[in-house]
Amino acid sequence: MTVIVGVQKEDYCILGGDRMVSVGGNYISREKVSHKVFKRGGFIFGFTGTSRDAQILNFEKHGEGWDFNEKPEDIDYFMHTEFIEWIKNIYGKNKRLKTENEIIGFSSGCFLAGCFGKLYYVGPHFSVSQYKDSVYAIGCGWEFAYGAMFTSKNEPPMTMLENGLKAASYYSAYINEPFDFVESYKELK
Repeated sequence: MTVIVGVQKEDYCILGGDRMVSVGGNYISREKVSHKVFKRGGFIFGFTGTSRDAQILNFEKHGEGWDFNEKPEDIDYFMHTEFIEWIKNIYGKNKRLKTENEIIGFSSGCFLAGCFGKLYYVGPHFSVSQYKDSVYAIGCGWEFAYGAMFTSKNEPPMTMLENGLKAASYYSAYINEPFDFVESYKELK
């Protein structure tokens, strides 16, 4: 199972996630490589759902006409249009889309995407949104993570994320350390 947490500040955003995965009803922790939170140029991603869906997001080539290392002129417009079209294309190409009540969506999960310092929630039916308080938690145990991050909202962002992940781990048997973190800044570093 998975929990992903995120915080957006004025000039950067940061994501954190656990490494616990389920395999045939068993839950194991990945010690060497995490595929749940990752960075691609100026973009960061935190994914819930199947490992295959996260791998597609992590390894597919960027969309035509843009690059992960190039900052879009209008990030909000880009994330709601070109980025989502790219997502639909790569998941369709890999046969990872499903239709439910005539609505097309991912085969599993949802994710957080950071683009040059701005953070977005991408829902299972390709909805893109930003949270008013700039604090995000998705996946298993998200309620515990969100509550812990809220109570530490005056702390540095990394402390907020660590508190959120630790709370989710404490209250959910499906979340466990180690935790991984990735950052995205307004300007590529």
